[in-house]
Amino acid sequence: MTALLLNKKHPIDEIGPWARGSEQDIAMVCGPKVEITEDARAAGWQHLELREDYTRSDWLVPLCRKLAVDKIIAIAESDIIRAATARELLGLPGQPVASALAYRDKYVMKSIAATAGIPTAPMTLVRSPEDVRRFAGRHGYPVIVKPRTSAACQGVVVVDKESDLSELADELEHVAEAWIDVPMFHVDGLMADGQVLHSTPARYASPALPQTLQALPSVSAMLDPATDGRVELLRDQAARVVRALPGTPDVTPFHAEFFLGDGGVPILCEIACRPGNPTLAEVAERAYGYNTYRAAIINQASGVPFVPPTGPPAGLFGWAFFLPRTGVLGALPPTRPAELVWFDDRTEVGKAYQAPTAPLDHIAKGIYRVDPARVEESLYSIVSWWEDGVVWQ
Repeated sequence: MTALLLNKKHPIDEIGPWARGSEQDIAMVCGPKVEITEDARAAGWQHLELREDYTRSDWLVPLCRKLAVDKIIAIAESDIIRAATARELLGLPGQPVASALAYRDKYVMKSIAATAGIPTAPMTLVRSPEDVRRFAGRHGYPVIVKPRTSAACQGVVVVDKESDLSELADELEHVAEAWIDVPMFHVDGLMADGQVLHSTPARYASPALPQTLQALPSVSAMLDPATDGRVELLRDQAARVVRALPGTPDVTPFHAEFFLGDGGVPILCEIACRPGNPTLAEVAERAYGYNTYRAAIINQASGVPFVPPTGPPAGLFGWAFFLPRTGVLGALPPTRPAELVWFDDRTEVGKAYQAPTAPLDHIAKGIYRVDPARVEESLYSIVSWWEDGVVWQ
């Protein structure tokens, strides 16, 4: 029997180590942006192919039947629902459609959470600009208008005032949310059967949407579980959300975002049943010794259980994505801070760039060590290092 791994965009030399350790043969179908080298073809995959029509779904069930697939593994958010649909059509185990939908559809997700008593931002389903106008009449501007199944800020619009309504499409299938002006945090980890197995809370320098709109560095820092009371507060709230939503039987990554002000309770922004991003997954690996992708792939492929770490982290770490702006990159920061332990620089001084459409549209990224005694200072020093040193013309 064979486990089929859907790989939308990860390099094969990156995803290969995640898949090693499974006792079951693994087939992999890749999206058109993935390069399949001769070395990759010789790496022992039971089946390996690249599909230009990756985003279509009509090939998935026939391929599963052809390969006698008994497990389907999806690690990209856009693959979650179609993988669950194929499982149900084929009678395969794994995350069902009800669970996949709850973790993808923001209206379903937060309706379930609110019913369970979990604080969420005021929201409603909107199908026209007039619906948005009525919502703003109750909750004020600005209003966040999101596609129900968007990811990484794709298609999200901020309606700051009534005149902005004219920029919206006449027909919508979106969620409107009230703006919450407090810091944003995220909790990342692994879950199974409606229970959180392990999680790591962290703080963003600023929420993802302002980062994207202003092309600010997308930076996060782990909170210190030994001294910061918000760690257990956020862990507990993430566990409540996971218990409330329809569960998945396998070990599955999750990425949850919360608003949290001083002395308040965490307010759910949204939650996804996939890792936050590969760099964030490496932060957990440096801190706690496990990679969320690898743990999920191995468990879903062959049932090898995940053993949660029991001790404190080996250190506190953060990740950073540095975004381009519209213009020509004139100069980079002249030096790198000592706390930056890994840096992937894809920049070209003298090259023209366009402003990002999502936080992942970065030109450089890194992982840095966080000082437990000054977490927020560590976080903002990375932002300042880039912003003070980069030059756009």
